[in-house]
Amino acid sequence: MSNDFTTEMIGFAEALADEARAVLTAAMGKTPDVELKSDQSYVTETDKAIETRLREIIDENYPQHGILGEEHGSRDLEADYVWVLDPIDGTAPFVAGIPVFGTLIGLARAGRPWLGVIDHPASDDRWVGVAGDMALCNGEPVRTRPCRDIAAA
Repeated sequence: MSNDFTTEMIGFAEALADEARAVLTAAMGKTPDVELKSDQSYVTETDKAIETRLREIIDENYPQHGILGEEHGSRDLEADYVWVLDPIDGTAPFVAGIPVFGTLIGLARAGRPWLGVIDHPASDDRWVGVAGDMALCNGEPVRTRPCRDIAAA
């Protein structure tokens, strides 16, 4: 990894994912109350609870960072670092009890995607990546196979 700050941010993003996983796992298998958002997509109390908790943790640890959240809006989007939160990516499958949902956590640096975590508790999979640096799946490096050009991929 590039430096201590990168390592710190990866650890923090994974701690956020752990928190989201705990809330999501506790809600799995229960019948959620469902509301429709203005775009006609689903939102549940679990979506809201996860995002609320993640925002609290970010605010406690990095109050100078901005937040762009799916359920509770945004703040400080002009900050050098902005967290992007999708508490349940796949709310419709979550509502239906189909285990293909998870939490997406991103961190933009200077307005560009930089770090991301995809956490799927039902399959116990976690993807972590840093732009231009590394990508992991369940702690193991992710690589592409070598090929001469994109047509051969």
